[in-house]
Amino acid sequence: MRKTMTRFLFLLVLLAGVPAWGQETVTSTTLSANVDGTQTVFNVASAPTGTVAGWYAFVNQELMLITNVSSDTLTVGRGVGGTVSKHTSGDTIYIDEGRLFGLMAASA
Repeated sequence: MRKTMTRFLFLLVLLAGVPAWGQETVTSTTLSANVDGTQTVFNVASAPTGTVAGWYAFVNQELMLITNVSSDTLTVGRGVGGTVSKHTSGDTIYIDEGRLFGLMAASA
């Protein structure tokens, strides 16, 4: 029994040191102003590096397709998942190419 427990603890310690391969870091910023339910162009505090048209933005249960990025201004298609809502200045907006939102297969 002691030998089995020792092996188990060794394995547990070994696995604790293994990084989570493929784990993504969520990219985010905040809205610079309020966004109403119809607005398709809005400013963010700082557009994350690498953000391009075709990526997705998610804020307060609303998924949006980014159609243009110009400095810290995003142009989007609203309500990709069917939900459109108002947002408040300072709300966190998450930005990704789609993988984190389940919209594309993870690359190998």
